[in-house]
Amino acid sequence: MTSSTSSSSRRGALAAVAGLCLAASSLACAGHARTHAPGELRVALLPVYNLTGSTAPTRELASPLAMALARAGLDVVEGEPVEEYLSRHRLRFTGGIDGAAAAAAREELGVDALVLTSLELYSTNTPPKLAITIRLVSADPDPVVLWMDGAFLTGDDSPGLLGLGRISKVEKLVGKALSQLARSAGRAAQRGFPSVQRCPTEGRFRPDIAFAAPRLDAKKEYSVAVLPFTDHSGRRGAGELVALQFVHQLAAVPGLHVVEPGVVRDRVIRNRIVALGGASRATARVLRGAMDAELIVSGSVMSFSETGTAGVPTVEFDVSLIETRSGEVVWESTSKSRGDEGVLYAKIGQVNTASDLACRMARDVADEIARGVRARPGAPGDPRLAPFDASSLR
Repeated sequence: MTSSTSSSSRRGALAAVAGLCLAASSLACAGHARTHAPGELRVALLPVYNLTGSTAPTRELASPLAMALARAGLDVVEGEPVEEYLSRHRLRFTGGIDGAAAAAAREELGVDALVLTSLELYSTNTPPKLAITIRLVSADPDPVVLWMDGAFLTGDDSPGLLGLGRISKVEKLVGKALSQLARSAGRAAQRGFPSVQRCPTEGRFRPDIAFAAPRLDAKKEYSVAVLPFTDHSGRRGAGELVALQFVHQLAAVPGLHVVEPGVVRDRVIRNRIVALGGASRATARVLRGAMDAELIVSGSVMSFSETGTAGVPTVEFDVSLIETRSGEVVWESTSKSRGDEGVLYAKIGQVNTASDLACRMARDVADEIARGVRARPGAPGDPRLAPFDASSLR
């Protein structure tokens, strides 16, 4: 169970952001550089993080993303003030944020949260393809994922009659994706946090092999740290990308508090942790002390291809969940899927990007972790792994 200090700090961070200075109009939040309207979420837009594995126009995405967020009702701080903040703190990595940098953003930029954007796919080929994931993280010493959503689009997603619905330019996909994600963030800001939008699932991408140990308690809350996955796929960035999708899906599971990836990265670097091939018991103990993480997710990516067998996306990974107190593995699974699994006619329902496929696969694993490890066969505390029967979840 999470410590009282950690739980209270997370609750405090959520309450502080959700409140948004509603008590008095035009009254600035403590430490803010300037006032903003009651109920208006003020966010700092960090530079887009490139996870495409190649060059991509990340800078060109900043302005349309800022405008989309502003139209959705968010007060966006961008450009020079953010660049100066990054320079002062020597922050080059923008795929995550650690506690000190998040707290500094609140003090120096007067923001409630930071916008962290990961560009995963940007293809100008025919049809064009785009994959992008965005999250809002509270600007606090213990940063919390407040909202997270992704958009995975291709020009052939909705061809319609005679192909009139096809999109031939990636720029149109960008506009569509950013508008979609900004509206999602705006709704979350109005309704309250946390609010994580999950990938859809039809049960097509469940793990091929899964084992669970009856150790976790459904009545407890757990903090979870997701480590970057080891990449054996040959696709640069695939390990980070799959780990990001697990952050996305696990953050929506009730009772789990996912540690912001930037905090995990900071602690891994500070403690000189190397977890090639999966986290060890020693790694588990170190991370428990470094960030109060009670569960660690680690794994390996064997395949991550946009055009695998038959020209459809293929993704394969394995994942382990380790309880840091005991060092025992409480979940292990292997997943291997194609985007056309379960498709019977005219590509209806086909998943067209590897990022979308990875997200759905991670969703199915997260759901089975949430429902499967809490009531496994065997005596409580038995460290032996029990076979997981996926049919029990159907």
